[in-house]
Amino acid sequence: SPYIAMTPGVYRFEIVESATTTVLAAFDADLSAFADSAMVLMLAGFVDPSQNQNGEPLGLQGIFPQGFNVEFPRVLVGIDNSLPGLSDGFALQQNYPNPFNPSTTIEFVLPAAAPVELTIYNTAGQKVDVLVQGQLNAGSHRYQWQAGDLPAGVYFYRLSTPGFTETRKMLLVK
Repeated sequence: SPYIAMTPGVYRFEIVESATTTVLAAFDADLSAFADSAMVLMLAGFVDPSQNQNGEPLGLQGIFPQGFNVEFPRVLVGIDNSLPGLSDGFALQQNYPNPFNPSTTIEFVLPAAAPVELTIYNTAGQKVDVLVQGQLNAGSHRYQWQAGDLPAGVYFYRLSTPGFTETRKMLLVK
């Protein structure tokens, strides 16, 4: 499709089944940090990975000419929270915006109540912050990280529970 200009803001992109108009997947994209930027939005993966040899789940990315990309978080849709790959297990989403300055949002999904630790590390593996440490209920959780006076660079955030650990990378720009 042709290029379009969008005003900076927060958008929800929905993937809708044409025959039934059922929302199959939705993504929140905060484009407010990308004013005066060129970006191509790309949707890739499978709505239901279990039906496609457990391929990559559906994801939405913004790709910039400078060579970096931003992954936008998939959000639960519908009352039954039945998105494949989310309601039946743990999910740590890519932070957004990414790159960011000075704050970013980190979201994750827990299938059941569990003790959780969400920790931020620098590239030397040093712990720079702990966003969450304690028991959380099942469901979606969202936390904002304020990078404060930390230097620009790559940071990692790790979600740890008794049965799940995942780490993702993020970029602080100044």
